[in-house]
Amino acid sequence: MEIVKKNIFFLSLSVVFGCASNKPRMECLDLNNFASDTSYYIKGRHYEGFIFPKEYKPTITTEERRFTPKTNQVQRAEAILLEQERKYGLKYKRQYIGINKDTGDTLVFIRLMKNGFKEECFDKMVNIGFGEYYEKYQKIRTINLTSKK
Repeated sequence: MEIVKKNIFFLSLSVVFGCASNKPRMECLDLNNFASDTSYYIKGRHYEGFIFPKEYKPTITTEERRFTPKTNQVQRAEAILLEQERKYGLKYKRQYIGINKDTGDTLVFIRLMKNGFKEECFDKMVNIGFGEYYEKYQKIRTINLTSKK
């Protein structure tokens, strides 16, 4: 009986500390194989989210050349976003995709999702949603690092 009590104690302890961890925990069920093999977690003073590599193929694709945004590019994009719209802050989690336009402009596509880490596959897939729920909780912004707009 003593062994059972110890096991229950350690199991409870691991659940409590596992849930209290600062790192986002997500499970992903990707039936269509759209998921990224690797995304990179990033956190700043007013933002946190995932950078998707250039190899990631979003469900909605464009013909532009893709790149993996670097940390300093995300920081610049966030500074531009903060300058224009201060309301998003940490309550909106982010997903970042880099796009190089044929015109020479460098863009960072940002999907802002309120409470995004609760969304399935948030670290693996950029799911642009439509409908009432997404209109309320999802915001899409494209930041042009070249023109700073």
